[in-house]
Amino acid sequence: MDTTDVPASVHPSNYTYIKRIIIKGFKSYKDQSEFEPFSPHANVIVGRNGTGKSNFFFAIRFVLSDMYGSMRLEERQALLHESVGETVMSASVEIHFDNRDNRFPVDKEEVIIRRVIGVKKDEYYLDGKHATKADIVNLLESAGFSKANPYYIVQQGKINSLAVMKDSERLELLKEVAGTRVYDERKEESMKIMRESEAKVDKIDEVLRYIDERLAELEAEKEELKQYQQLDRDKRGIEYSLYTQEYDKVVDQLEKLEADRQKETVGASKIHQNVMESHDRLKSMEKDLRTSAAELTRTTASKNQTDEERQDLIRARAKLVLDVQDASDKAARDEERYKNLQKELKAVEQELKKAETTLESVRSQYQVDAAAEARLKERISTADRRLTELYSKQGRAGQFTTRQDRDAHIMKEIKDLDANIKQQDTQLRQVQTDVKKLQSDITKVETDVEQKSQGLQTRQVVIEKALVAYNEAKARRDSASNTRKEQWKHDNDLDMQAQSLRSELLKAESTLHGTIPKSISTGLVAVNRIRTDVRGHVYGPLIELLEVDNMYMTAVEMAAGNSLFHIVVDTDETVTRLLESMGTDAGRVTFMPLNRLNARESSLPDNDDVTPLMKVLRFRPMFKKAFLQVFGKTLVCGNMETATEYARKHDANCVTLDGDQVNRKGAMTGGYYDTRHSQLQHTQNIKAR
Repeated sequence: MDTTDVPASVHPSNYTYIKRIIIKGFKSYKDQSEFEPFSPHANVIVGRNGTGKSNFFFAIRFVLSDMYGSMRLEERQALLHESVGETVMSASVEIHFDNRDNRFPVDKEEVIIRRVIGVKKDEYYLDGKHATKADIVNLLESAGFSKANPYYIVQQGKINSLAVMKDSERLELLKEVAGTRVYDERKEESMKIMRESEAKVDKIDEVLRYIDERLAELEAEKEELKQYQQLDRDKRGIEYSLYTQEYDKVVDQLEKLEADRQKETVGASKIHQNVMESHDRLKSMEKDLRTSAAELTRTTASKNQTDEERQDLIRARAKLVLDVQDASDKAARDEERYKNLQKELKAVEQELKKAETTLESVRSQYQVDAAAEARLKERISTADRRLTELYSKQGRAGQFTTRQDRDAHIMKEIKDLDANIKQQDTQLRQVQTDVKKLQSDITKVETDVEQKSQGLQTRQVVIEKALVAYNEAKARRDSASNTRKEQWKHDNDLDMQAQSLRSELLKAESTLHGTIPKSISTGLVAVNRIRTDVRGHVYGPLIELLEVDNMYMTAVEMAAGNSLFHIVVDTDETVTRLLESMGTDAGRVTFMPLNRLNARESSLPDNDDVTPLMKVLRFRPMFKKAFLQVFGKTLVCGNMETATEYARKHDANCVTLDGDQVNRKGAMTGGYYDTRHSQLQHTQNIKAR
């Protein structure tokens, strides 16, 4: 645990003292901390190590002393509180003084001095109002806080050093504390000013002697000047007379020449007007010629289209005639077949009637036979009952002499009955078979009649559908024909537009090649000619690989120069193949193999005044090395003053939006740049087409 001394301004002999201190964001004080009340006598701050005692002392010095006068950005940042969480952007220290003895020359019992510091600001406030640093310094000096006597704040360790210092050093310190050193310094300054004044007096005396000598010479020259002026007036009078005569002659000649010029001007105006009218007529005729040529092209295309349509219509007509003939023949055949089917239907109906008649007769016979069978069965049943009754009435011995006779008689009757029953069953089965056969024939005939009727209806429906499909196909053919005509016309218009765009593209490429040196242009043409042989290995010039906003185009062109036409390739092997294929008369071109580029990103400032040029470019990440090679150390600045400052401080090339450049080695380039010849703009126009 240690202690920290407080300012001497709170000594009991001085009634003015610190009443209150408010600290926020300064060093270890993140949140606003208020310290009050303070005693007008002695105050002692006690605390553990790291609790902020030293920072409290530094906060008072921050406001009252000149220790934190001119600070760099890093020193300002060091005063701000640093911790995990929300970043502190500014720090402030506010000190309240008790001014009841008017130590501060203001008509208030309390004086509040506040200082606020940030990364880019350092401001002072007096009683809540903004004040300049000079105002605060003057106020403090008027209260005894003078820079010439910095011992109104005694730092830790100063007492110990005072005790062990030499007598001479202690004397100097006492003079400094008492303020006498200021007067010694002022005395030295006054003596120095007196010596300088004496030297100036000697120099003035010497100048006065020179002036006296010069005045004597000028008096002599004055007489000569009067004579010269008299002679000069006479000379000028004579010259004036001569000049007047010559002037009159020249004026007469000029009037004659002016009259001749007016005549020639009128004639030239007429000729120029005629030339302009001829030029306008020529333009109009050229426009009419192009329009006529386009119309002729469309008319020719329309004629060819009409001829093709005529041939198609002839072929379609012949096909329709054949289709109609086939349809007529088919209709005749269908009509004849329909008649035959009608005849067959009538024959089948007659057979059906006969079969129905036969069926009726068979049914009647079947009913008769069924009735006979029923009667026979009834008779058999009656006979059986009768036989049973007879057996019951007569004894077996009285009817037959022997048992064999009786059994033989019974067996004979049984056989007769069985034979009769079998005969009846055979007849019944035959009748049933005939009935089933007739029913099957009837069903078959009905089925044939129904199928033939359905076939006729189906054919009629098919014929109707065929007619509908034929009409729909004809309508689709007509619609397709009209669509084809419109498409042909549209194709012709597109061909003419494509031809016009190709012409504009050639013109734009010619304009672009006209803005670069001929050797580079020839080299680019040669590379484009053989580029297909190494497709996928040659990516093209830098100017084709980047995109940039219009406001930065001039800066990019001036910063890169001819480097915009450096060709980016994948490896140095591709460069070797291209050079072997180009030959010796293919112009000059610079290649940038990506596998050989080692450009790295530079740490350049990025603020409201400057921006790294790489930041405003848009390109694919795979080409980053190539763009770093050309633009990696270049800044875009708002004006030449800023460019000069940053080029010197950051060892970077700087360029303004108007194209003025400051090289990091000191060279400066600038002047007017005609944006009509912008290479990037021409390249964008070519890409758009």
